Amino acid sequence: MTKNPETSLDTIGKRVRARRKHLRMTQGDLAAAAGCTQQSIVQLEGDKITNPQKILEIADALGVSARYLKMLTDDPAPSITTARVRAELDDDLPPEAIAQIWALIQRYKQP
Repeated sequence: MTKNPETSLDTIGKRVRARRKHLRMTQGDLAAAAGCTQQSIVQLEGDKITNPQKILEIADALGVSARYLKMLTDDPAPSITTARVRAELDDDLPPEAIAQIWALIQRYKQP
């Protein structure tokens, strides 16, 4: 089966645009969330930028993994990292509690 070029997500720009549209975000919304300029998003979606400096921030703003945007995987789910867990948790938690939470995530995460 051949890919339809109109719907194929074979570039970073196409994946960013499709996900942004799915989330009903404007290019300005995404730029603000990722800490870059709207012009950067325009260039990225137009495939004028192929290795954006803010790929992690863009992926985070879109709720997908940077690996997905870079076409290293077709699974858009963001990866769970210790840094992400720490960022989402209360700053007052002791490191031991964070370590226990991380261990539970690793034990029960889906393959």
